[in-house]
Amino acid sequence: MPGGTPEPTGSPSSASAVELPETVRRVLDNPAWRPKLNDEIVPAPLPAAAEALLVERYRAISSLSNKWRIIVILARSGSEAVVPLLTHAITNEFAGQTLSDWEADYFPRLLDRMGWQAQRHRSAYEFLEAACEPSFWEEHPLPQVPDLVTLKDTLVQCALLGLAISGRPEALAFFEGIRARPPPGWQGSRSSVVDAVFWYHFVRKHGLEKIAREFTGYSIMRAFSDWYHTPEAAAWVEWADSVDGLRPFQRR
Repeated sequence: MPGGTPEPTGSPSSASAVELPETVRRVLDNPAWRPKLNDEIVPAPLPAAAEALLVERYRAISSLSNKWRIIVILARSGSEAVVPLLTHAITNEFAGQTLSDWEADYFPRLLDRMGWQAQRHRSAYEFLEAACEPSFWEEHPLPQVPDLVTLKDTLVQCALLGLAISGRPEALAFFEGIRARPPPGWQGSRSSVVDAVFWYHFVRKHGLEKIAREFTGYSIMRAFSDWYHTPEAAAWVEWADSVDGLRPFQRR
């Protein structure tokens, strides 16, 4: 498990813990488990009793590293009641806290986890749209990290990725709106928008469940390379490259 103060993170010990789906209990009971975008945990919706137990467990744990397994399950399979929980985690819960190196890397990924909720819930989608604006992060308190500028850039990247993961048609319209802005235009990294547009089309073409079953990190990078040279990508690449150049594809 990533570094942090040891805390109990397994299945709740009450008798009602039997209401947790078996796949969820296996994740919670495995300290070696590391969440990835394409981990298959439990299909949505999560049973209401199981969700309530996980939220209770989440609130009893203080560190992000020890909360993470629960966050992933709730984000992927929980009801719309999870949206305020994730919103609070992103904007307030860890404000001013000193994060471990692992936590500093994973804190922004709360936003791409919100993308799973945004597939189903408009409230999550609207939050991610707001979080894509670099100015959003000037107005909200953040954790203590060595490089605050990089953290803010990564938060915007992960918010864009969250919109892409949602697969909602309005996400592509939002990306197109960023590209169409008059000078001074987009204030974030344009290549992050290109990454998000790739993910949007990738998710729309294959679906997250198929990606989970059939794609590896390598095959996703190959898919990005193939897409990068298509007419669909050309206008996006030209737009990004005209200002800040394209950085390498960011694997999530």
